[in-house]
Amino acid sequence: MKDDNRIHAIRNIFVPEDVDSDLAEYLLDQCYALIKEAKTPSDKPPRTEVTEALRKYFNIEFSQIEAIMDYAYGKSQNRDKPNDYIVAQYLNERADTMVGLVYDAIKQRYSGSARPDITKLNKAYVLIVEELKALTARNPELQAIDAQAIWQHFDTLKGYDADIYTYYEPFSQSEDMDVYTNKLDRLCIISNTKQPQYTKTQERLIADADEAIRIYRNSIKKAQELNEDANRTWFIPEYTFTVTADGKLLVNGIEGIMKVKGVRASSLPDMVLSQAKDRPNELFMPDIRGHTQSRMRTSLIETGFTDAIQKLFMPTMDNQKGVFFRPVVSHKTAEAEKIDTKDLDRLLKDAGADTEDYPDEIPF
Repeated sequence: MKDDNRIHAIRNIFVPEDVDSDLAEYLLDQCYALIKEAKTPSDKPPRTEVTEALRKYFNIEFSQIEAIMDYAYGKSQNRDKPNDYIVAQYLNERADTMVGLVYDAIKQRYSGSARPDITKLNKAYVLIVEELKALTARNPELQAIDAQAIWQHFDTLKGYDADIYTYYEPFSQSEDMDVYTNKLDRLCIISNTKQPQYTKTQERLIADADEAIRIYRNSIKKAQELNEDANRTWFIPEYTFTVTADGKLLVNGIEGIMKVKGVRASSLPDMVLSQAKDRPNELFMPDIRGHTQSRMRTSLIETGFTDAIQKLFMPTMDNQKGVFFRPVVSHKTAEAEKIDTKDLDRLLKDAGADTEDYPDEIPF
């Protein structure tokens, strides 16, 4: 960088004997670092703050400061172009995802599910769109992309249900969506830009968007599950728990339902379960010599005896009273005890467990 014309340009602002090449290089880097966060002269840090920093640390006159700032700001704009491309690519991906999630939620609502709260997702989307507009406004190359992005059609997600429902699916299957994305990708390839360097504002936008997407996606899933539960026509007729000879834990004959696939020989949960399967439907205190009594309940929880699984198969697991293990529980018993098995039922059904249909109601 010693022979970079930028260094000589900065040097020429000063009396040569006062500023050598090393200091000129350092000055340019420091000035660029201060200005890099600013997309326009009015952005943070304000010009006044940059000016004061240069005056304080380099003890130079105002006219020299202005010349340096104009020069470094111009260089920062040129340097940031490739980074703008890839930042736009990452922001565009999130905007696409957000509109797609809203479309999924609208479809789900039409099928009977409640729509999740959109406030946080909409706020993140609006700010993402504004940042994309700013990036596009200062880059002719982004303006020249002859295809429309989804964010250019919707600048907010609220109040556009009918439009999103009508527009999104054909758009997502059209060439326009791919053309815009592919041309962004082309700009990144040509400029050899592989990783974005976010400003602090952009970092916050990305983090907020990702969090809003996660929450909204989970809300959609939960609403869908509630809708399915309300209209469920099937049930698990019987729940079984088995410990195999090699320590595998099976629920309804299926491995992977518990938090762990198996228990290690002579471990605390292995000792408890080995004795429990020999003494089903009986409250007793297991012999766990060599292990800490106060760890018994915790070790069973860590194995996966929580929520419905615990209530079904180990309704009592107490460090003082002992354990009560039942290897088989009927659907009727689970209902009578008001055990909420909905999540477990979905998990078992998806894993291939046997189910039965509720009998049709007989009209009277």
